[in-house]
Amino acid sequence: MIEPTAQPPSPVAPATGKKIRASKKVQGGFLFLTANTHKRIPIFREPVLCEVFFRELDFYRNRYGFLLHAYVLLADHFHLLLDFPPQKSFASFLRDFKSAIGRLVVDWLKENRRIALIEQLQLARPPMRRKDARFFVLQPNSYVRAVTSRTMFKQKLDYIHANPVREGLVERAVNYPYSSLRSYELGGGPIRIDPHNLILD
Repeated sequence: MIEPTAQPPSPVAPATGKKIRASKKVQGGFLFLTANTHKRIPIFREPVLCEVFFRELDFYRNRYGFLLHAYVLLADHFHLLLDFPPQKSFASFLRDFKSAIGRLVVDWLKENRRIALIEQLQLARPPMRRKDARFFVLQPNSYVRAVTSRTMFKQKLDYIHANPVREGLVERAVNYPYSSLRSYELGGGPIRIDPHNLILD
């Protein structure tokens, strides 16, 4: 059983949410986010861990007050298209969200004796103190890009929704269960998306 976010943390290395382009400070507004699992390990092949991902994403959407316009979760990475409030800290959101995911993934793997995966996520160097991290689940760095025009928004939206087809997972993008395209075209999905009223350009 996977406990909610409030459970005491497991010793998972914090994912700080640093940008690839560290020279540009992330502000609020429309943002395109990509993050990978540690060593691109296919952690999210497990449906229960996909459920964990979306439950935590919804929890932190409510906590930080951002709008979620598109998403896709694949086995070893995810993309989000969101509108983040400028008065909140995007870096804090990434740190909290990714660290919560890491803790819950490690807890589930331990409970279900997935020894091979646990060993892949374990840090090579043993911790010096008991409270130090022993596992990596999500890579600490993320790719974050500001979306500054309607054209760019549409391009990122299409990129996200086409991802499962590019990966060879489905022939039609709408058939992939962990993509917001299903919400746009069929309704429902693992998490609610927010309608967008673009004021770009």
